[in-house]
Amino acid sequence: MLKIFNFFRLKSFQKSIIRFPIAAFVVLCLSLSVLSLIWFFEDAEFAMTIARFALSASIVFFLSIGAQLSSEAGKWNLLIHIVSQILVLMFGVFFFSTFHLDSSSPSFLYYILVLVAIMGYVFFAPHVRRLFSSADSNKLYYPYFLGTLFAFMVSLVFGIVFVILGLIALHSTFFLFNISDYILLGKLSSSWMVIGCLFLAPLFGMSRIPDKDHFYELVHYKKQAWHFMVEYLFLPFTVIYFLILYSYSIFVLADFGNWPRGIISWMVIGFSTLGYFTYILSYSLQENHKYIALFRKFFPWVVIPQLGMLFYAIYLRIHQFDLTINRYLVVLFGIWLLIVSLYLVFSRRKFLAFIPLFLTTLILIFSVGPWSVFELPGQRQLDRLKENLTQANMLENGKIIPPTSVEHIDKKILTEIYEGVRYLCYSHNCLPMKGLFPDIFEQNTQKKMNRWKIQNDITTLLKVSHGEYMDQKNISYMNIRNSQIETVIDISKYEKMFQKRYQVAIKKDVFFIDQKEQKLKVFDSDGNEDAIDISHIFKKLLELAEKQNFEYGPYDLQANLNFEIANKNTQYLLIFDNVSFRKKGGEWNVEHIGERMLLIGEKQ
Repeated sequence: MLKIFNFFRLKSFQKSIIRFPIAAFVVLCLSLSVLSLIWFFEDAEFAMTIARFALSASIVFFLSIGAQLSSEAGKWNLLIHIVSQILVLMFGVFFFSTFHLDSSSPSFLYYILVLVAIMGYVFFAPHVRRLFSSADSNKLYYPYFLGTLFAFMVSLVFGIVFVILGLIALHSTFFLFNISDYILLGKLSSSWMVIGCLFLAPLFGMSRIPDKDHFYELVHYKKQAWHFMVEYLFLPFTVIYFLILYSYSIFVLADFGNWPRGIISWMVIGFSTLGYFTYILSYSLQENHKYIALFRKFFPWVVIPQLGMLFYAIYLRIHQFDLTINRYLVVLFGIWLLIVSLYLVFSRRKFLAFIPLFLTTLILIFSVGPWSVFELPGQRQLDRLKENLTQANMLENGKIIPPTSVEHIDKKILTEIYEGVRYLCYSHNCLPMKGLFPDIFEQNTQKKMNRWKIQNDITTLLKVSHGEYMDQKNISYMNIRNSQIETVIDISKYEKMFQKRYQVAIKKDVFFIDQKEQKLKVFDSDGNEDAIDISHIFKKLLELAEKQNFEYGPYDLQANLNFEIANKNTQYLLIFDNVSFRKKGGEWNVEHIGERMLLIGEKQ
């Protein structure tokens, strides 16, 4: 039984640290940095720096492990080994200095792509010199892949279990001894999660990664665990997923005039990735299981027609709306799956390490340069925006000409201008438009405006806005916000105030709207119910809906949603946050009411 505690012995720590010194150093520095943030600092800028360091550290962590594995397998001399680790550190410093963490999708997407590429490298690092060998290397690669995957998974499980068990002990202690310092409890809980997830779990995983003497040994319990997953989970669900995809393909081909749904592209990518993951894991099962041998023989052929559906769906969207980051990623992963499928169909060798190798290579190629997944879509969308601005007579000789009126401009072009500005701000931080709107970006430098403010200033200058050109007859949904939310209310004549409570299982000191019965139900502190008819309020709401003008779209509507109700000897003030409506059979219906507050007082 004591074997489960082997990791906590000094030798296990020493083994991990000596074998992966850079990774261990990064784990230690990261853990100490986050702990210092929890206990000693509350500065937002410092927290952002720690977040950037954490993401950069994860890159260095996996890259240093990959470099170490390549060094062990290639028997590099000490000088080359040291140089490789120095290069890893230099890359980490470069990534930290150039990576700007913000709320935009490209910054985090860039991190994800780099992380996926480097993790892919870890899965073939010891086999780089075998990539172009003519020998069958799968018998050597398969045990390594399985062992490394097992190390990652068991590290994840170890971290989760360690944290959960520790938090149970910590919270139990505070509860049993009536310790009410919840700030201290929060800091201790956060610290425990840091120790478990950022420190011990990575070290534990490092100690489980196969070393140079065991790269090619297939440990029985690892083999059995993954074989169970392949036979009873991954393989059956891969078959089910592809039956769904082919059924949908038949549906689309039967009515070729309709576009395939955009999500089909990501489904093909996700299901195919799961399939090739299963393809690798099932390598050692094919000799004793005929159905697995059949799966491995025909799966690459099965993927190729679905890639045709993927490229067809993404072509339609690129042809109409041009290239975006999301569509470029679909093309990128589609190319990866196509290369892998063709390789496994036509290659005699079918070396499994090429599957992660192709992915890592493509990501690295398309992550930098003017053709990158970040640069090319931004430039294409900027060119499209310039073309639309020129057609609307808002751009001449590279300079913006603000319109005095947009009534004479094609509504479709105005909509595309707004959508182009919105995309460039959302996905590229508005930066591609800096040359078009220098004054607005100069204000941004002085006032430190966020991208939403820049977008608003640009669309205001161009007199375009969201939903401005929608056909009112086709609108079937709208949302009205309370215009009185921020106004001052005289509450002197009211005795009680109920805030909206989302859980009404305990019906005491609570109110809610019964839309079916059109009643306001109020429960006092003893649980006594008072049901007040508010059908007249529902009637007023429907009258509001009929009066709305959708010139600026159906989502930014405002009206007074405060209602006074007199019932017996009690006066109520019912305050809604928002009300949404949906049109059915040509008539508006109340779909959802967002209650906010109820004031109760005696009648004067």
